[in-house]
Amino acid sequence: TNNRSTAITDATLTDNLGAYEYGGGGLVPLEYVPESLLYFVNGSPETGAVASVVGSMLEISGINLPQGSNAQLIYSVRTNGFAPLDAGSQITNTAALGELTATASVPVREESELTIPKFVNIIKIKNFGMK
Repeated sequence: TNNRSTAITDATLTDNLGAYEYGGGGLVPLEYVPESLLYFVNGSPETGAVASVVGSMLEISGINLPQGSNAQLIYSVRTNGFAPLDAGSQITNTAALGELTATASVPVREESELTIPKFVNIIKIKNFGMK
């Protein structure tokens, strides 16, 4: 919620996509899913916010928030080959908008998540003179 006495205009949110240090270098285990950004102000869909990956950071620019209103930015990311696989590991993701910072950690699962959709399609077959 924008509790300031003025509107917030053209703000930019940054997301580190879970970047972490490993073996003397930096790795980024998450990838932004293109076209997944949804932007709401006071529950109403808005346009104008643009997501782009700059280096290893996701940047969402064009965020406008009138005084006394609240916003939601919803987007999808997926893991890539740099996601830690060691038991007990986790991905810690940090996003910031000005002085506001949010951090969330997701532990590594030790089993795979497999989904197999199934369906049955009954097709009537005509008897072509065969008995």
